[in-house]
Amino acid sequence: MEKIRFDVVGLYHWDVRDRWKEYATEAVGRQLVLQPQPENVKDPYAVRAREGSLHVGYVAVPGRRNLMEFLQDTFTLDDLNTVRRAQGMKGDGSALLRKWVQRGYCTFDPSTQQYTKSPQFLAKHQKPAA
Repeated sequence: MEKIRFDVVGLYHWDVRDRWKEYATEAVGRQLVLQPQPENVKDPYAVRAREGSLHVGYVAVPGRRNLMEFLQDTFTLDDLNTVRRAQGMKGDGSALLRKWVQRGYCTFDPSTQQYTKSPQFLAKHQKPAA
């Protein structure tokens, strides 16, 4: 059997939600069954991750968690929505922006309707010098 490494998202929503932090700490090396879910109305490309009868989450889609890296240091909701469409995502990015602000990834200036990446985000996601 070939071993592959991948991230699983949504642990806190499914069968391990009451102990998701402990599960994640011990998760490296576990054998999971991956089940494509073409009937999933939110994402027909979703792949469910199971351990035995436990639904533990979904395989993370590489790149989506770093959409902000496609944006300028100062950006608008329209800029984010343009990036989302370019990445094949549907819908509006307002909820995502609220999460980013809440998590400290960026700040919002209501007078200009612009978002600015936080120094912490920029330090963590610096592009290497050419």
